[in-house]
Amino acid sequence: MGFTINNAPRVEGLKADNQLMRKMELACRGGCLATTRFAFDMVYYEDRRRDFHLNLILGDGVKEGGKTYYFDRHGKAYSTEEIARLPGKKLAVGSCTKPLAGMVDRHVDGCMTLPNSPHMALHWLSGTFCTVMSPKNKQLMSLLVGTLQTMMARIKLIRQGQRLDCPMHFDDSIVEPRPLSEEEKEKDYIPWPLPPLTGQEKRQLIKNEIRSVLATFKG
Repeated sequence: MGFTINNAPRVEGLKADNQLMRKMELACRGGCLATTRFAFDMVYYEDRRRDFHLNLILGDGVKEGGKTYYFDRHGKAYSTEEIARLPGKKLAVGSCTKPLAGMVDRHVDGCMTLPNSPHMALHWLSGTFCTVMSPKNKQLMSLLVGTLQTMMARIKLIRQGQRLDCPMHFDDSIVEPRPLSEEEKEKDYIPWPLPPLTGQEKRQLIKNEIRSVLATFKG
């Protein structure tokens, strides 16, 4: 793991230890760490555990000398070239790790990732099947039908021009607010009506709905 965001600890000369890595792990409180932990818990309680060598990569890495490095729990640094040569399967989670997508076995995009994506990625990497998606699950058909009905209902409302959620971004970015008047600056909250959906936004939101459902099943 490795982070360069403002509250991440600074690593001098690529020298780190276990204590510093604990701070590094908590530098980003986004969804990648939480959904990845959820993924391991799901596989554990599904009783689909399988021993295999897995390298898990989080964050955008630490920059040093024009190169990007990641650290293991003990503080040992690995360049991206060394990561590519590591034995075993490789899973990179989050938009920060997108530059590694071509050198890992599975990359899960998003900031945060869609909640079930790391879970399904683990099944894919371990060659196991999710018990929730198994034909042995008596509620599987109800789950599939309910999921599709929800998706279609949401798509119908989007096509009608209704905003169902706050604008969703799959990258870590800052949305600048409109200029505020002096009076507005003194208020506790400011009404901020969202503009009507454009045709392009509708198409993108519909793609996001489909993407969310697919992530439930395939990661």
